[in-house]
Amino acid sequence: MIIAACFAFMATSAIAQTSSAGTKSGATKQTAKYYCPKCHAASDKTGTCAHCNAKLVKEGDYYCPGCGASSAKAGKCTACNKDMVKMTSKKA
Repeated sequence: MIIAACFAFMATSAIAQTSSAGTKSGATKQTAKYYCPKCHAASDKTGTCAHCNAKLVKEGDYYCPGCGASSAKAGKCTACNKDMVKMTSKKA
């Protein structure tokens, strides 16, 4: 009797884990967009621009139009002291 109760408990636990894992994988994953500060090409992956070899900047982060440095915070560029500009997808 005890063995049957243990087996029933383990079976319900396994079913509960399987059903909760299925709901997590069904959610859509939001991917970040990256843009080139020079030619404004878009990419889903971080790295360098395929067109002009500049470092890609994540949308919402800040970049320096003078030297291309990027930062998560607004302010002055630490390399050339120019104002940082927010990277947006509407850059043209």
